[in-house]
Amino acid sequence: MDYRSYIIALREYGRVGPKGFQQLLLCFGSPDKVFSATIEEISELPRLSEEKAKVILEAGEKLPEIGRMIEEMEANDIHISTLLDENYPDILRQLDDPPPLLYYKGEFSLDSSLPTVGIIGSTDATQDGIAAAVALGKEVVSQGGVVVSGLAKGIDAAAHLGAVANNGRTYAVIGSGLLSIYPKENTSLAERITENGAVISEYPLKAPFSIGQLRPATES
Repeated sequence: MDYRSYIIALREYGRVGPKGFQQLLLCFGSPDKVFSATIEEISELPRLSEEKAKVILEAGEKLPEIGRMIEEMEANDIHISTLLDENYPDILRQLDDPPPLLYYKGEFSLDSSLPTVGIIGSTDATQDGIAAAVALGKEVVSQGGVVVSGLAKGIDAAAHLGAVANNGRTYAVIGSGLLSIYPKENTSLAERITENGAVISEYPLKAPFSIGQLRPATES
């Protein structure tokens, strides 16, 4: 069964976080069954009040709209990987609170057999630092590895540039939505990354970047 619409409803409209999602899944078995539950059944779970249960169930009203949104996304080469899908990264599945869904554009197949190297650093890097990050990105992909970074200016962007310069695979995991690339000057780099890698986000498509943001706000 395709659970994407239900998970988006829970995540974006029901404001259900990773822990809450796991809790609902354990209790009701699958995302769709949450919307068949009662307010009383949901609010019996830890940290879920009646008010929160109402918000969750009201999110089900968005399902037709979400279905159309998914069709539009796919027409624009934006895809979704959920915690219940086979293509969800195993390395994230091992977390205590893995994100319930990821939006991505490009080729996203995080093969655990490939060496994956995270390269991150200052946004105010020196020219020597940027040159070193470019060289490191090139070296990683030349050895068959994958470069993972955050698309920020400075070291992150340099590492991605090194990877794409050698036609290698690189993943940009960003802190904003895929339709709100930050910083804007890296939009063209993001497009280059999708040619042989992917730009990935757990945030709603138009979510703006917020300094210090780790997870979408107002969730549980």
